[in-house]
Amino acid sequence: MHITPIKYNNDYNKASQNKLSFGHGNESFWKSDYSTKDKWIVAGTTALGVTGSLLAMAKIQGYKLKPKNFINYLKNADFLFKEIVAMGIGTCLGGLAGGYIIDKDLQNRKAKRRESVMQIGNITIPIGTVAATNLLCDKLKVSKNKAKGQAIRTVSCLGAIVAGIYLANFAMNKLSNVLFKNKNQERDVKATDLAPHFDDVLASAKYVAPKSQVVHYVSRLVPFALMVAGNEVGNKKANY
Repeated sequence: MHITPIKYNNDYNKASQNKLSFGHGNESFWKSDYSTKDKWIVAGTTALGVTGSLLAMAKIQGYKLKPKNFINYLKNADFLFKEIVAMGIGTCLGGLAGGYIIDKDLQNRKAKRRESVMQIGNITIPIGTVAATNLLCDKLKVSKNKAKGQAIRTVSCLGAIVAGIYLANFAMNKLSNVLFKNKNQERDVKATDLAPHFDDVLASAKYVAPKSQVVHYVSRLVPFALMVAGNEVGNKKANY
């Protein structure tokens, strides 16, 4: 899942005046001014966060926490709402932990905390709207086997992703205002926010065609895609 970097209407001068800035350019986290070593530390803690979430989900589903059993879980698991939410929280907490390790600056740490809130919302709300839409289709008995029913489900789920992106932006801005007192730094949804969310699209495909082996195998990439969010969190700075 690609998480669009957060960009706000403020500049570096605000940060230099000891006012916390949450500006973020269009660059990826790899172009931040942290050292390569620091970026790899964040990448490592992010991976640990996602792995921890997967281990917890495997345990809940009855798998023994042994390498062979865990690999079987990864091969067989459906990465849908619960799994994506769990991994989303894990990636953001892992990235935040790495960010705290590499940066002791209080302003930057606050920016990382805020980014974690934004990213968790950007992950959980769109997949929530997709899951709710699929549940509604089930209630309305929209077929998963006939072409017409699959088309209805596909269009509905894609619409749910777009709606979820806007809802996440609105809700996370409001929550951020309460937690971080940054009302003047809200931003509207940009065109780039509508870039396909990899995990949401695959979850939608799984809901529409649950027996598709192609969708199942491609969805093994979801945990790696979600690590982008954790790296964004860990590499966030007050003026970047």
